[in-house]
Amino acid sequence: MEKQIADKIITDYIKKIYGFALSKTMDIDLAEELSSRITFEVYSTLLKANNIHNLNSYIYRIARNVYSRFIIEEMRDSKFIKDEKRNADDSDISLDDSLLKLRNEISFLSNLQREIVIMYYFEKLKLKDISEKVNLKPGTVKWHLFEARNQIKDGFEKSINKTPLSNKESENTDQITFIEIKKYGYLGQLYFDKTFYFQKLLTQNIIYSVYRKPKTSLEIAKELSVPTAFIEDEITFLENNAFITKQINNKYISNMYLIEPDKEIDDKIDIILTKYSKSICDIYIPLLFEKNWVEEAGKIYYPANDLNFLMWSIVSYACKTKLIHNNQSKNLDDFMLKRKDGGKYFLIGTIGNYLTTKYDKCNDMVSSLHNSSFMVWQFFSKYDDKKETHVEWKKIMFENFYNFIKGNLSKEPSSIDKYMGLFDKGYIVSKGNKDYANIIVTTYKENELIDILPHKPEALNMIGNELDEELFRVYKKNCPEHKQALCREINKNSLTNGNIRIKVLENLLKKGVLKPVKKNQRKTVNMILFSDRLPEKDL
Repeated sequence: MEKQIADKIITDYIKKIYGFALSKTMDIDLAEELSSRITFEVYSTLLKANNIHNLNSYIYRIARNVYSRFIIEEMRDSKFIKDEKRNADDSDISLDDSLLKLRNEISFLSNLQREIVIMYYFEKLKLKDISEKVNLKPGTVKWHLFEARNQIKDGFEKSINKTPLSNKESENTDQITFIEIKKYGYLGQLYFDKTFYFQKLLTQNIIYSVYRKPKTSLEIAKELSVPTAFIEDEITFLENNAFITKQINNKYISNMYLIEPDKEIDDKIDIILTKYSKSICDIYIPLLFEKNWVEEAGKIYYPANDLNFLMWSIVSYACKTKLIHNNQSKNLDDFMLKRKDGGKYFLIGTIGNYLTTKYDKCNDMVSSLHNSSFMVWQFFSKYDDKKETHVEWKKIMFENFYNFIKGNLSKEPSSIDKYMGLFDKGYIVSKGNKDYANIIVTTYKENELIDILPHKPEALNMIGNELDEELFRVYKKNCPEHKQALCREINKNSLTNGNIRIKVLENLLKKGVLKPVKKNQRKTVNMILFSDRLPEKDL
């Protein structure tokens, strides 16, 4: 089956799949995990399929099979936990501290070593019989048995740190969680994103555990107080998808770049960004307001002829595209890794826990149709009510909007859902008896719009380099040595990053150069659609 057809089917069924998962699990977290597995299985199968006579039945059968496997896993894990608890709490069985500790230490062995220990000590099998079962030479089995005994012995002789999930002894020991993950590069054809790879807290904690120095699966298991069997499954998953790398001595190291909230660092960064944002406002922003944008009205549509609304996007977009002073794209490419789904990228994760305040969203996003009839740039910030959605959903929504511009989207029953979806997103608003586009649209190509924006003054080149170095000096103090090269690269061109653009917008609002956007503009502020035609004027 062609990919576009499979994409459309997944788009049509994704809500139904989630509804099926939720009805079976009655738990939001479990439903999200189950629906992601079903979606992956359906999509993979569709790409291989030719003729499907009954699509509903076909997808339901796949969903039911995935659900069956899911339940078996849940029952197995639940039985393991319940058995452990029952055996530990059962008053009919007198388990002293040594036996409990033995059981605990065995759980930290690798899958193979635990299997060998159980067969040798509990099932009373001989080394020769064990070697046949695990398909290893007797000498190798004996070595694993020796190593397992040493690990268990070490566990008895020293206490295990239960929750060392922080680099500072005084910090909170709640589980690590990623409050934000940014991607640099491109996704593969299957569009697997962070929600697919990092659904589990355990996955995130493993990444964090091996961020500063490499560790074995046993070291990770003891640090996180999780049986090695569970750790090894996640490690295999992470290694297969290039999020961690296996080094010598069976140790693993993280390939992600992590940012850990630190009040001292945050305060320093805030002071730095505030200082340099003023330089942008003093040197570059006046050039944007000197230009007569009304003269460009023939090629730029802005709702209600609201020049203030237009300038919000012009300021954000110009700072993003015109304040570049260092070509870093080639260097960043060196840090990108190929993924099994066909993508090539690296990830930057922001760490948080249940006591930290989530940072404001602040990032750029570009979406386009397969036939490149238009492209959309968006900047997400605390000043808007935009919500990030799945790649395919965004493309479908913008395709509907493009059809609205062309006059090909009506309020007929067959397309009313698409029409109302645009209203919900704020892409269309009503004025009198007519509906109008609520997005800035231009028939300039992206490079043409960039060309007519004022060029960056030479003075900002030196200022930009100074900012890059200041940020690097602050961030490198909390960055492991093997990530400092990447740290330097991602802090280049910092005059263009989202955090400083927020400071620029704050500064312009305080000065009254920009006015707050209206309520119906908050869903589409800082958004530009590059198209081959403009919407109908709303006045």
